[in-house]
Amino acid sequence: MKYVLFILCNIVVLAAEDSAEDLLKSVRHPSLLNSWVKMSGTINYKNKKTGKRISAPIQLRGRFSRLEMKMQILINKSERFLLAQDFADGFDGSSTLNEKKAKDPSKSLASMMIKPDDFTFSFLYWTFKKELGTERIKTFKCRILLLSHPKEDEQVKIWISHKMKAVLKVEWFKGDKFLRRMEFKSTHTIKSSVDSKLRFSIVKEAEISSKGWRSIIKFKEIGGNVLPEGKKVPEGLFLKD
Repeated sequence: MKYVLFILCNIVVLAAEDSAEDLLKSVRHPSLLNSWVKMSGTINYKNKKTGKRISAPIQLRGRFSRLEMKMQILINKSERFLLAQDFADGFDGSSTLNEKKAKDPSKSLASMMIKPDDFTFSFLYWTFKKELGTERIKTFKCRILLLSHPKEDEQVKIWISHKMKAVLKVEWFKGDKFLRRMEFKSTHTIKSSVDSKLRFSIVKEAEISSKGWRSIIKFKEIGGNVLPEGKKVPEGLFLKD
């Protein structure tokens, strides 16, 4: 059986005609294999108005299970975040720890208009408001759901693949004002070293943008595995210094 995992979005295959609530539940509580991943690549930012460009290396290390996911991201070899999401605890189960500040603020995650929550998808646990209809993204028919932040004046539209139950696009709004957009461009599949039938796919390239700017996250070196019963993640997967 093929198990599929997006680091930036999780996939679970369900029935063809789910209610909006069931559809949302499928991405909020993904059925993941015990697995790990280590990726490295580059973030490229461009501001069309000013011509400003930023390029910085990124590393992502992750540990996943049916109960939670834990990720560590390293930007420009200095700025470091530890991110976690407990699926059962939903909105209250998201946590972000800035383990190390950026040595060069001009190449920080924030300078490229990216938020740590973009990696954990904590917005999936905002309050469901309504379904907005359907739309195709490439060959995929997507259902569009509207969610609202439980504490702030912010909304998010989520495009979920009708077939795969995968989040393919996200747009943030404050009232009627468009804020930013995130889209997933390509994926990479990793097979278990023990059983090739067990595999998971991860986002290889993602684009985050708004009016006048765009950031592209592209991973080139990708490694990972499904953890056999009783096995731990490789020593040193998460940085501790």
